[in-house]
Amino acid sequence: EAGVNLFVSDRVEPSVETVITSGLTVTITPGREITVTAGNQSVRVRSSAATVGQVLAEAGIPLIGLDTAVPSEDDALPADGQVRIVRVTEIVTSAYKVIPYKTELIISAELEPPAQDVVDAGEVGISLSRTRVRYEDGAEVSRIVESETVIRLPRTRVARSSYWASKEMFATSYSPCRSSGEEGVCYYGTAYGIPVAKGVVGMIRDWYLALRGTRVYIPGYGTAIVADTGAGYPDGRAHIDLGYSDSDYVGWSSWVTVYFLAPAPLEIPWFLQ
Repeated sequence: EAGVNLFVSDRVEPSVETVITSGLTVTITPGREITVTAGNQSVRVRSSAATVGQVLAEAGIPLIGLDTAVPSEDDALPADGQVRIVRVTEIVTSAYKVIPYKTELIISAELEPPAQDVVDAGEVGISLSRTRVRYEDGAEVSRIVESETVIRLPRTRVARSSYWASKEMFATSYSPCRSSGEEGVCYYGTAYGIPVAKGVVGMIRDWYLALRGTRVYIPGYGTAIVADTGAGYPDGRAHIDLGYSDSDYVGWSSWVTVYFLAPAPLEIPWFLQ
């Protein structure tokens, strides 16, 4: 009678079946156009519902499991009429992981340089991890390790070695009367205070100060002691000068591997680390 046309989606309070009484107030909430989007699909509905959750129920598009809605289910209908459903799935994966073993190196003077041997081969450890992966609309959004259990502890590998460091160096050689470059001028002493002879090697001053008295092994030359200083090379290459007496001198001009023998110093020089 009032000329008000109702749509199915309109909400009337109290209901239209209510008997009219004096002073009765009737409130009409018109339905609104709402677009519900889930993935690549969109559904348009007309609803006078008070919350997003009620709209989804009326539209027959429920949230399943971990699904969420934007705005959330308890929020009022958005002003722009857009509701988005985010389909959420989670999976838990299990994976084995190798735990590397550590290596303990025993420097031993009992081995002939440059020998090494293995006392215990060691064994890697194994752990099992459980990871929860979350997907929203098919795209991964998070990956969280929930637990990691050690199934087997690693066992340390133990090796023995006659040397505590090795380095590629350019080798030359010298003897007392071949040191100065002047005929008839000979230098028989060393910076360490022992005579120049086979078994004595020289290095640049900084290396000598860090290593003086250290035993080394050079293939083709043998065991020696760092006991003298040398000028080195202008290009800065690692250099070692192999000592001889004048009677047994052998000329050297090649790259060699220098093994630094036991005992190891308390602090390894930076240039050998």
